[in-house]
Amino acid sequence: MTVSSSASAASYPTCNGVKKVNLGNSKWIHQPYYTGTGSRNCVMGQGAQGKAVEQLQTAMWWCYSNLMPESEIDGIYGPKTRSTMSELQRREKVSRDGVYGPETRKAMLWPGGVGNMSGGCARTTK
Repeated sequence: MTVSSSASAASYPTCNGVKKVNLGNSKWIHQPYYTGTGSRNCVMGQGAQGKAVEQLQTAMWWCYSNLMPESEIDGIYGPKTRSTMSELQRREKVSRDGVYGPETRKAMLWPGGVGNMSGGCARTTK
């Protein structure tokens, strides 16, 4: 098991919003970001709350065969979200520490759609 350094996570701000990311060919996804700079290179860990956490939980429910039960999508990054994130990181073969950050964002699937239609999941490496 690889564990990432909390020092590297500390260099990123906490995600506090959600934005639509265009992937090209009319495809898009929604991902957490930091509203202060517009960067999607942000982190979330236990204690984080808000729309960004809710979007992360939704992705874990929608794109990972109900890895996160829909009933637990509450916008609070608690122990259940941390353990679910750790399992997602194991599946995606990234550093497994239960904390969401840029490496996990690039590896995981996100809910999105094509054109004006929602549905499906996709990932971005940017």
